[in-house]
Formats: sequence, C-alpha cells, structure tokens
Amino acid sequence: MILFYKVEISPLWQQKRIREFCEEKGIHVTAYSPLGAKGMLWGTNNVMECQVLKEIAAARGKSIAQASNS
Repeated sequence: MILFYKVEISPLWQQKRIREFCEEKGIHVTAYSPLGAKGMLWGTNNVMECQVLKEIAAARGKSIAQASNS
C-alpha cells in the first residue's frame, strides 16, 4: 500500500490530476520544486523568470525563490 508519493510540483507545473488521484486514494503527496535548470538540456528557468512571481515577491519584499516556496 502506498502512503506517500513524491512528485515534482512548482508554481508553473501544479500536477493537479496527480494530486486529485492521490487525494481520492488517501495517498499523501510530498512535493519538491526545483526553481530552475538554466543551461541544461532538460530544463528552463521559467519559474525564476515568471513575471507574476516577480510581482508577488516584490510586493512582499521577498526573493522570487522565497515567494515561490511559501
């Protein structure tokens, strides 16, 4: 029986279907969220360059990393 499921979730990739499935089955989701992978073949820097997150961070006096992980 699966009790926990670790999955990548970020402000730009929220994994709604996986989270809903886990909730229906009583599985707790543990999330991790890389903030970017600039310069890598498999990644982007979209989270750190997101205009909405920049605005939220500025309004709260926080860095983009702090705003996206809170």
